[in-house]
Amino acid sequence: MHAAANLSVCVIVAAAVVTAVYTDVRYGRIPDWVSVPLMVLGLALGYHHAGLPGLVRAVHGLVVGLTAFGLLALLGAMGLGDVKLVAGVGAMVGYPHVVAVLLLTAIAGAVEAFIVGVWTNRLGTCARRLLHKLRRSAAMPQKPEPVLVPYGVAIAAGTLWSMVYV
Repeated sequence: MHAAANLSVCVIVAAAVVTAVYTDVRYGRIPDWVSVPLMVLGLALGYHHAGLPGLVRAVHGLVVGLTAFGLLALLGAMGLGDVKLVAGVGAMVGYPHVVAVLLLTAIAGAVEAFIVGVWTNRLGTCARRLLHKLRRSAAMPQKPEPVLVPYGVAIAAGTLWSMVYV
C-alpha cells in the first residue's frame, strides 16, 4: 500500500477504535455507526489503493476478524459490537496484518482482565474456586456475579499496538 494510504488508514482506524473505547466504557456497547462504516471503507480503500489484490486483502481481513470473534460471540464470551469492530479493523488493515491485531488484542485483553480482576477484588475468589476444583474439597466458594469487561479497550490497544510496532 502507498505510504499516504497507510497514514490515512491509521488515522481512520485510530479514530474509530478510540470512539469505540468511549462508547464501550461509557454505555457498555459499540454502536454499528462506528464499525459498519469501517468495514465498508476498508473494502473501498483496499480496492482504491491496490485494485483487486487490495480488495481481496481487505475481504480476507474482514473475514478473519469476523470469524475469530464471531466464534467467541457464539460461545457467549464476546458481544456483537466487538465482533463488528474487529471485522471493520480487519477490513481496514487487511490480511495478514489482522492476525497481528488479533494476537496483540488477546494479550491486551488478558492484561485488561487481570486489571479488572484486581480492581474488583475477584482474583482471590477465582483462585479459591480453582483450588477447590483441583483439590475437590467440600466447601466450594460461592460463584460471584460476572464482571463485564469492555473489550473495546483491548481491541483498541491491540489495534493501535499493531499499527505502531508491526
